Amino acid sequence: MAVISTARYNPNLDYRHGVDREHAWPASHCKAYIEATCAPEASPAIRPKKRLKLQKSNSGKPKPRLASLDPHQSALQAAVSTYSAVLSANQTPSLAALAALWLGRVCRTASHELGHCLGIDHCVYYACVMQGSASLAEDARQPLYLCPIDRAKLLQATGADMDERYAALLAFCGKHGECAMFAAFAAWIQAQK
Repeated sequence: MAVISTARYNPNLDYRHGVDREHAWPASHCKAYIEATCAPEASPAIRPKKRLKLQKSNSGKPKPRLASLDPHQSALQAAVSTYSAVLSANQTPSLAALAALWLGRVCRTASHELGHCLGIDHCVYYACVMQGSASLAEDARQPLYLCPIDRAKLLQATGADMDERYAALLAFCGKHGECAMFAAFAAWIQAQK
């Protein structure tokens, strides 16, 4: 059995918890962010510079499209470029986009906890949804995907087929494409094929 709290993932609390939306997964893995974070003079807590204003509707704006996938681009590079494109298109996120962000955070935590229900411990091998996190800011930087080791554990425990699993995840992400996290995860999955 797993119990999760959804209240703490409310995007309205990001500033209070030091959640940097601009550098949430997958942008937490971009070269510039990593270099800035690992620099000797880097601050231990990276906070957003300003609060984001809510926009009541997203009407009139073109719906962001996935960045075109370069066959020479890694899955993570595809995810980062898609995430950046969606964020650029939505400088002031709509209420629907913020609701999708909230849903994405809850889905990531639910996936993590379901992994525990299937007997998978915290991942210590790769960046993975099964990694532990000590804060909401750290949680926002965790990926949605399973590493190869934990993916093998999941497939073994459930008897699921990897291609069918990715097809279902792509369909779900497609329904929530206004969320940069889901759009980036879809790009990551597509680059895996």
